[in-house]
Amino acid sequence: AMYAVLGDAAGAAEWRERAESSREGCRDRLWNDDLATFVAYDRVGERQLPANSVAGLVSVYGGLPSEELFDALRGNLESNFLAYDRACPSYAGEDVDLDRYWRGPVWANTNWLLADGLRRYGATDLAARIERDTVELVEREGFREYFSPETGAGRGSDRFSWTAALYLDIFDRIGADSGAD
Repeated sequence: AMYAVLGDAAGAAEWRERAESSREGCRDRLWNDDLATFVAYDRVGERQLPANSVAGLVSVYGGLPSEELFDALRGNLESNFLAYDRACPSYAGEDVDLDRYWRGPVWANTNWLLADGLRRYGATDLAARIERDTVELVEREGFREYFSPETGAGRGSDRFSWTAALYLDIFDRIGADSGAD
């Protein structure tokens, strides 16, 4: 994009090709059909590390899923992550621990990345839900580090700056639509 802005069409084309090649490599190596998400990869053991985490979902932020993979990823999001009424937790699966730092709680930063990426794929309904849920959590519990997906209770620090910054960004985008002042 920067090359294009600077008028270097050849440079822009080269970097777009490199980016697409990287996305194809990620799709080939990191997509897990059973979980319908992208997973981490153990280079030493040459194997996928199958965990159904929000990290695989935020791949939409970088445009990683093809349209076909996005449909499967969306199904995973709807059936496994949005079962709670509190935005998107960081983990879904048998080993979920909703009180364990990155094994289940809701984080404003991952919700922000996920909502932005969902919009890029045209899933504005899901993006709006995640953003509304995030705003509601913050307005009720404050600028907490993370939140319980079960109860909505704020956890960790109570003056977390990235939660505050992302709240302002999300509120700026949806505030007018929600009727909030």
